[in-house]
Amino acid sequence: MAYRTEMGLYYSYYKTIANAPSFADGIRAIVHDNVTEYGHTINTLNRFNLYPEVILGAAYRVFKKVSESFKWRNEICYQVNRGYNLPPVNSCEGIGNQHYFYIDNVFFVAGTVLGTVFVLGVILGDGFLGGCLAVAAFMFNHGEATRVQWTPPLRESWAYPFILAQITLISYVLKNRLSGCFYTLTIALTTTTCMLFWQFSQFAFATQVACLYATYILDFIPFSTMATVIRAHALSFILSFVLLFGNEMLLTSMLLSSIVTVMILIFSDRLLSRITFRPLYVLLTGVLFLAGTLGIKLAIGHYLAIEDDAHIFEILRSKFTDFATFHTRLYTCAAEFDFIQMETVSKLSKTLLLPTALASLVLVAFLALNQELPNFLWRSSASRQKQFGEVIYNTLQLLCFSLMAVLIMRLKLFATPQLCVFAALVANSRFFAHSFVYFKVPSWLQKAAIIALIAGMTTTGVANIHKQLSISGEYSNPDQEALFEWIQTNTPKEAVFAGTMPVMANVKLSTERPIVNHPHYEHKALRDRTLKVYSMFSKKPLSDVHKTLSDMRVNFFIYQDGWCQPHHSRPECSYRSMWDLQDPENKGRESLCDVISNALRTKKFEPLLPFSVVYNAHNYVVFKYAGICSDWSVAEMTVWIVVSLILSIITLTGCAAKKELKKSPTPEDLERQKAEAKEKEREAYRREHGMSTATVTYHDLPPPAAPSWTPTPSINPLHHPNLVVARKWSSATHSIFTEPLHGGVAPQPPAMHFNPALEIKTEPGVSLWGNFLTHLPYPDPSPQIAESRSVKRRNFSSQNVRGVPTPCSSSAAPLGHQNEELCLVCGDKASGYHYNALTCEGCKGFFRRSITRKAVYYCKYGQRCDIDMYMRRKCQHCRLEKCMRIGMRPERLRSDSRVDLVVVPEEQCRLKRVAKLQRAGALPSPQLSPPDTVSSTGDTLASVSTETVVYPQISAESHELINRIVLLDQQFSLPSDEALMELSSPFDADQSSFQHLAELTILNLQLIHQFTQNLPGFATLNESDRRIIHKGCKTELLMLRAGRQYDSLDGTVVWGNETRNWRFTREMYRNAGIGAFTDCIFDFACSLSKMKLDQGEFTLLAAIAVFSDRPGLSDPKHVEELQEVYTAALQSYVELRRPSQRTFFPRLLLRIRDLKVFGPDQNDMTMHPSSSKSSTPHLFPSPSSF
Repeated sequence: MAYRTEMGLYYSYYKTIANAPSFADGIRAIVHDNVTEYGHTINTLNRFNLYPEVILGAAYRVFKKVSESFKWRNEICYQVNRGYNLPPVNSCEGIGNQHYFYIDNVFFVAGTVLGTVFVLGVILGDGFLGGCLAVAAFMFNHGEATRVQWTPPLRESWAYPFILAQITLISYVLKNRLSGCFYTLTIALTTTTCMLFWQFSQFAFATQVACLYATYILDFIPFSTMATVIRAHALSFILSFVLLFGNEMLLTSMLLSSIVTVMILIFSDRLLSRITFRPLYVLLTGVLFLAGTLGIKLAIGHYLAIEDDAHIFEILRSKFTDFATFHTRLYTCAAEFDFIQMETVSKLSKTLLLPTALASLVLVAFLALNQELPNFLWRSSASRQKQFGEVIYNTLQLLCFSLMAVLIMRLKLFATPQLCVFAALVANSRFFAHSFVYFKVPSWLQKAAIIALIAGMTTTGVANIHKQLSISGEYSNPDQEALFEWIQTNTPKEAVFAGTMPVMANVKLSTERPIVNHPHYEHKALRDRTLKVYSMFSKKPLSDVHKTLSDMRVNFFIYQDGWCQPHHSRPECSYRSMWDLQDPENKGRESLCDVISNALRTKKFEPLLPFSVVYNAHNYVVFKYAGICSDWSVAEMTVWIVVSLILSIITLTGCAAKKELKKSPTPEDLERQKAEAKEKEREAYRREHGMSTATVTYHDLPPPAAPSWTPTPSINPLHHPNLVVARKWSSATHSIFTEPLHGGVAPQPPAMHFNPALEIKTEPGVSLWGNFLTHLPYPDPSPQIAESRSVKRRNFSSQNVRGVPTPCSSSAAPLGHQNEELCLVCGDKASGYHYNALTCEGCKGFFRRSITRKAVYYCKYGQRCDIDMYMRRKCQHCRLEKCMRIGMRPERLRSDSRVDLVVVPEEQCRLKRVAKLQRAGALPSPQLSPPDTVSSTGDTLASVSTETVVYPQISAESHELINRIVLLDQQFSLPSDEALMELSSPFDADQSSFQHLAELTILNLQLIHQFTQNLPGFATLNESDRRIIHKGCKTELLMLRAGRQYDSLDGTVVWGNETRNWRFTREMYRNAGIGAFTDCIFDFACSLSKMKLDQGEFTLLAAIAVFSDRPGLSDPKHVEELQEVYTAALQSYVELRRPSQRTFFPRLLLRIRDLKVFGPDQNDMTMHPSSSKSSTPHLFPSPSSF
């Protein structure tokens, strides 16, 4: 929490990398970040210069592994009792701690500045004494030279040490007039490091290029040396642009335009050197440099329409004119962006730093008068042999840095160290002799004067050092801590927050909740988003603000009344004044700050509708966005207010009645008694049927009874044109779906407990799984597991989704409705058995968080709270106690696969289920007999339809789900022979690869479309979401099929089926119009084929890819729930099928992320290939219609 504003944002990415399952996962998380700017997936390496966090995160992971292997003790933890009614906290210190590892490395990098200052002082002072003078000046003015002690994670803390090192290296090259590739590469390496670590480095280096060119046209730098330095800048720019993933701000920077201009000018030196009249030469080259730099920058910015750095020039404009915008006010109203204060000038003068630097500047002026004045008008061929080029460059660099510090106080971190090293010039006896030709000072006298100068600096300097060392303290913000605790406890993990920029950075770091805005303001789109968020402090109508924030999909807004208060000294810096400037149309309206303040003061929240106050304590207010229309009419809003008041009165009346009837049983007590009675009935039922509780692994469980499938008329496996399995279905595969019972009786599907994510709303008697018989007689338990974890029980009839009856529907007995089960903790609707007790989802999550975080709660009501749906939020202590009392066990939170389950004898349940079905007359028609098995041709495709899939013993729900989608995959995995025979022309590898590839692509897209729309749960989506998913997943599933049908022996993708197929090489794809995208397809296919997925793993992976979040979804939450069901099934299956491959499941999920590189452009290219030889065939419909 101590890392406010940008600091918290940067540190959060280091935390992400350090805590990720693997370093590669951490990199993927920050490269594809959808948490920092919710609604947009951004590359944070491109936007925020996060290479320090990447390097440090990798180093921390390596350090932890090494220290664990050697059992080093590098972290000490203890508990701190904070008092003031605050709970105790655990505190750790030592380099093994994640935070200390980060801070120690920041301070290590910052510590190199002192050594660099000494070296640069030696170069400019021409000796050891000059280095000592520079170091003394830096130490005595440390408080004005850096902010690293206050803001460690800021970019300047990482980059400035390397900027100063780069200046030192260039000064050394200029002093010795060096050139060559070695120095080019060395300068380029340090420059690139600075560019990767701080986005502002480009502006500092733009001034450096200008200073170097000015020194060059004054004939203090030879041509070869200047060429070496400018090549290094050009090389570093290219490397930085690539490593920052094409950062757009670099393209429009002054650095790029100045490098290009200088390269053109110095390589035109032969032409310009013909001008011997020095004033004309200097004026002409200077004008050309300025015109070229500004012209190139403006041209690139206009052509690419990039405005990311426009705010910088607006800030400079506002410094000298009355120009102002909302964004410039946010900057200039902050003290660090104001003009430099006279207090800083006074401090630098008291330590004698500023007078010494001015004395050095006088020496430079005398050098110019003595040596340059005689040759002022005319240049000679030997003009570029002048000495002290490093001095002239550092003089110009000091002037640039000083001007930057005067305009923006924050940039004094550039000026103060430069003053320290420039002050060392007074110790340069050789320079002193050239400046004062007619006045010679003995060497001993000059050295004595320098020692006396250092002694004079100590008068104030030592006191400054003591003041710096005496600073100590600790960070404490109980108000914000309480807010974050509330967020962690009362909001879902995916809840989206908005608010002021400093608070949002802390929300992301401490709670890991998605946010929509943040303090990194150097991006045009982010500035626009922040302006929308800050409309909460404007004078706009509240309905307009609600609509704006709802469009950004914000769930909660964190409000602080302090931001609405007037500025103590500058009235124009209040949010009210800023919004009057930004939005003059609403200037006469009442400020929302006043509306909110009045509502909070009077406790009348009706004026805040459609917002609701869900948290109001400790200077923070949290608004929740109601899901109602933002453009209601006055009548509709009035009705809403009246209804709200009526409900409030009813609630207050109920509370009063509850107090009067303390001795009477409440409805919650009655419900709880019913739940306890029902639990006793379940226990009696278990004892009656021989059920026992045991701790077992999934591998020890017997396989559930295999269900039989009776297809509906909508999907007939014997007549479907693309059903390969209807003709060539191996008996090994068929054995998964049919299993004879004793006496030849056909098996019945087991009673299944489906996940609520796959649930749809239909009339009673309508089944979710529309293609298969699912008669579920209640209360028969599952044949294997009677405790269903996190699964709601539902009853379904034998009628399909579309209302088409199955062959058995006429004889199916009507189903009864089961009673609703209640949570034994709070009385809410239970979702299943969690950690050994029947609870709701809320209590399950609360128990998990409390145990994993080792939370300590305190009861404010005497530890006698009656926990119900209301009190469960009021007293967490008593809620946790009740969780323990009803039997929830902390040991159930173990990460291994061993769980406590109630195991039911399978044979007993199966026979009982068959007997019930026989009594009800609901047995299905005779089962389909498996067709004869056709032997494989050995082709790659043959394994798709004839492979033997052996499932491990997993839960009945997952077993059923896998069986269904495997059968679905067999139906729609390969084109039929009839469809392949309709291809327009015979395949010719040299001439017709495009024609066949286009036709085969369309055939596979037809199969993908049918596979997708028949996936369990897909029919529960609305029509618009189904269309979006159909459109978005077709390329991803096509790429998955390419990986499945990739032949690693010859590196080809085989399209067709087991009897008719064609092999396509990379070259064929390129000739077919896929182009450079071909390598992406084949590389992905090759990597997927190496994983050797079986049919179950492939179909589950394909289903997960289908139910991915996509832009434009109206109900993304439901899609995410469907994806979670398939992900859980895949994880169970993989962990049990490959117990020794611990990383296989996360690596398999990474394939889904790899599919996201196939964006819209590649989607169009794959769906609509083009070739100069052929055109898309018209025999088949366009893929876009799918």
